[in-house]
Amino acid sequence: MEFQYFSEIFLLTKTYNLQDLKDWLRWHLEVIGFDHVVLFDNESEEDVESLCKDFGDKVEYHKREGIPWQYELYNEYINAHIKSRWVLPIDDDEFVYVSERYHHRVNEALQSLEAQHPEMNKLCIGWLNLFPEKFLKQRTSGLIENATGYSHEAVKIWRQGDLPVKTFCKMTQHYEWANRSGLYKKHNPFTVGHEEEVSYLCDGQPLMGSRQETPTSPESDLFVAHYQFKSDQEWRWKCVNRKAPSNPKVLINHPDYYGRLYRGTQIEHCFLLKELWRHFLDAERDASS
Repeated sequence: MEFQYFSEIFLLTKTYNLQDLKDWLRWHLEVIGFDHVVLFDNESEEDVESLCKDFGDKVEYHKREGIPWQYELYNEYINAHIKSRWVLPIDDDEFVYVSERYHHRVNEALQSLEAQHPEMNKLCIGWLNLFPEKFLKQRTSGLIENATGYSHEAVKIWRQGDLPVKTFCKMTQHYEWANRSGLYKKHNPFTVGHEEEVSYLCDGQPLMGSRQETPTSPESDLFVAHYQFKSDQEWRWKCVNRKAPSNPKVLINHPDYYGRLYRGTQIEHCFLLKELWRHFLDAERDASS
């Protein structure tokens, strides 16, 4: 099967911060080297289309009005239109990290893991929630600079903490993002026609559902840094204005949850993304001077 790209991200966004989205695109396309992004703009408050044009054919822009169901959109679009061998559906507050083992390049990681496991159709990588190390009322920096703390214990308050995964899918198969057969499969979809097929974690362990047994470690070779807890102000705004992407009828109505992260739990440091981002920006400045 011929593909136009080797790796691709699928994104549905309703952004209110164009700089955050620009950083997200630069990180994935320029820092860790995804080949392509398919972006669906769900009535964002900012001019997302013009931003996408700045990236040329690296970004494919679509507009989606109304209140889309995120996983229905995955089912509708990905199987029929994705142009890459590997696709990863993620959100605009999720940044993929690739370790030095693969020279911080996602294609190198995928090629290596695919060679180790030729039968692998789905590769799951864990969530690691990163948030400011101290309670922050209002954010004044980008997502990566803003959040360098993590606590597996603290984030248990919300959506299984650091146990969930996101899944790279090899597009030699068709997939269904759904809940059925007693399994939550919206982060780790069913393989159509082979619904019992397992996915692989980076260490080669099999995974059937959408959660790991142990929390994601920052020592993992690949993980998704999840920046959902940005500041108290942004979390409270999200609770009032945003609905759950998997169910547009459900508001995220827990305005106190950001503050609960800081109630006596020890917060660890993770500078991996911040250091890589600064190295990238410094190299860019040196090249232009």
